Amino acid sequence: EEYENNLDVYRSPAYAKYLYLDIDKNDLVKNIKITDEQAMKIYNLNIEEGLYIKPVTYKINHILIDSEISAKEALEELKEGLDFEEVSIKHSTDTETLESKGYLGEFMLTDLPDYLSSEIINLEKNEISKIIQSSKGYHIISILEKTDDTISSFEDLKDTIIKDYKKETGTRKYFDLIDEISE
Repeated sequence: EEYENNLDVYRSPAYAKYLYLDIDKNDLVKNIKITDEQAMKIYNLNIEEGLYIKPVTYKINHILIDSEISAKEALEELKEGLDFEEVSIKHSTDTETLESKGYLGEFMLTDLPDYLSSEIINLEKNEISKIIQSSKGYHIISILEKTDDTISSFEDLKDTIIKDYKKETGTRKYFDLIDEISE
């Protein structure tokens, strides 16, 4: 009641002034300019550093078997000309191998356990490995395809180089601007 009867006493002129800067890093990034020559210079520097090299990859057939006797039978059948699909369906005790019908996938050597990668490095395309024993069982592998290590071309990487340059340069400008405003 006191408040209601004395509103003029409790009222004061409200005044607020807000000053702020709205800085969007993305605005800085999109306004960064880079020429093809600058992008090529970045590409060449990174090539010298060993970047942009696509490593060797292997497409691999694989059978995993629990029993050494069954692994020897499977190896004999592969050497006699049966294909991995048939032999994996007949002998594999691994559900993943069964589902993929013997195709393991495409890998770099560093993606694989040592017991497989050390054997793969010595195999030629379509050559059948010896039986490889591990804690998981007995493995038989074969290389379906092998890619050579290659250097990605400037044209393949140009858009990525430009995008990365703009992002990096824009981010630096953004933080420099923030520091400057703070000072």
